[in-house]
Amino acid sequence: MNISCILCDRQMETRNEDVFVTVSWIFRDLIKRNNIQYNKSIPRVVKICKGCWENALKDKREGADYYWLFNKAI
Repeated sequence: MNISCILCDRQMETRNEDVFVTVSWIFRDLIKRNNIQYNKSIPRVVKICKGCWENALKDKREGADYYWLFNKAI
């Protein structure tokens, strides 16, 4: 399935790429922590490409309970 990264709008193929998923209120916290200006509407479920997850969102929460990887089998 093709989906877009919320930050860079790059198209991702979920079967081949790691797609990080979180919810809107956590995404708001992440863009605030990383001083990212984001003016678009934020959906309840947010999908982020691996490049943005690793490079644009350097300041993240502790632990791994605030995101998950998109299931490649879907």
